[in-house]
Amino acid sequence: MAGEINFSGLSNTGFDYDAYLSKLAELKSISIQNIQAQQTKIVSKQTSIVSIKSALSSLSSPLQKLQQDDTYQNLEASLSNSKIASVSVDASSAQTGEYELEVVQKARANSYVVSWSQDIDDASKTLGANGQLSIEYKKDGQDQSLTIDYSDKSLNDIVAQINQSEDLKATIVNTGSNTNPSYKLLITAKNTGLDNAITGVSDSDGDDTVGFDTRSSVTYETLQAQDAQIKLNGMLFTSVTDRFENILSGVTIEAKEAGESSLTIKKNYNDIESSLKKILDTYNTLKDTITKETGKSGALKGETSLFSITRGFFGQISELARYGFIQSPGDGETAKGKLELDREKLEDFLQNNANAAKIIKDFARNTENFVSTYTDNLTDMNNRYTQQVDRLQKEMEIKSNRIHEELSAMRKRFIKVNAYLSQLKSLQTSIENFAKSFTQNNQ
Repeated sequence: MAGEINFSGLSNTGFDYDAYLSKLAELKSISIQNIQAQQTKIVSKQTSIVSIKSALSSLSSPLQKLQQDDTYQNLEASLSNSKIASVSVDASSAQTGEYELEVVQKARANSYVVSWSQDIDDASKTLGANGQLSIEYKKDGQDQSLTIDYSDKSLNDIVAQINQSEDLKATIVNTGSNTNPSYKLLITAKNTGLDNAITGVSDSDGDDTVGFDTRSSVTYETLQAQDAQIKLNGMLFTSVTDRFENILSGVTIEAKEAGESSLTIKKNYNDIESSLKKILDTYNTLKDTITKETGKSGALKGETSLFSITRGFFGQISELARYGFIQSPGDGETAKGKLELDREKLEDFLQNNANAAKIIKDFARNTENFVSTYTDNLTDMNNRYTQQVDRLQKEMEIKSNRIHEELSAMRKRFIKVNAYLSQLKSLQTSIENFAKSFTQNNQ
């Protein structure tokens, strides 16, 4: 139309530069995502390497155990009837052997019941008499005495005072009934055996009608002191306690109840067996792990050099396998079967081969050197992966910063263009208004 001026394409274009920049950022971030994918793969490789290294490192404890002399000197005691006694062994001084053990009797502590001259129906009530109660006893065979002044004391007070003694203890017993109680003292030696027996009880007033009545009909021994007795291959031994030490050198026997049993002291191979089993279990785990991780879908696909670990490990184990106590269901190192420990054959080897300890020690020492070498190699491999991860991280940071700067610069340019378009739009409107006004005035 005459009189109109139009700046085509400079305004109202519908151009959304935010959406454009967002799409551009998405496209440019593809390269970063590719780097992240590379980094993720390397981290997965690191995880697998750390797992393999950890398995190798776990061998340190059993390998060191197998190199220690005392691992081969352990002894154990067994009883055919464990109810009659318990037995412990000091491997540094004990010897292997088989014996017949009989527990004749257990040790026992002496007890006395002590009566008041009249029935006591309230143990907390003051006794109402003056005097002293004396208890004669032995401690480790030496004569001892405990004297209790019972003036202005109750039966409970006397019990409390006796219980402060290192050698005697007391309690209150009711020889009557619930409705008609009759309380008395029950005094017991704290230590068992004849050398710790109570030898007598007396009252200072000497009159059994007042104070404690020490007549044998009412104050008497209820339980005799008794030494423990055992027989070992028919020989009788006594002890003031139930504990018998060094009747056999390095052997401690604790009597539990009367009875008979055979006693066997023999070599204990548990530490050797458990250490070898741990080593074989680790080999089996490593074999599975390396096969899986280097396979088609494994994180270490293509890292076939790792098979040298299991091949070398198997070579070390083969030094022991030739003695017959390490077996595999399959055929050699390439078999799918696991390596297993035959405990019976191992015990036979340990019992009948004079060089058994040296053979296993040499194996453990050589295997430890092997493990150390491969652990160092895996550490180096892991460090290289760490360097690659760090390098890729820096590369991503540089690319990310570059994209951010580029998009920021474009955003600023779009803002300026948008402002310029707004100015042009305003100018266009002014010109159009002027043209309309000019046309109207000339009509």
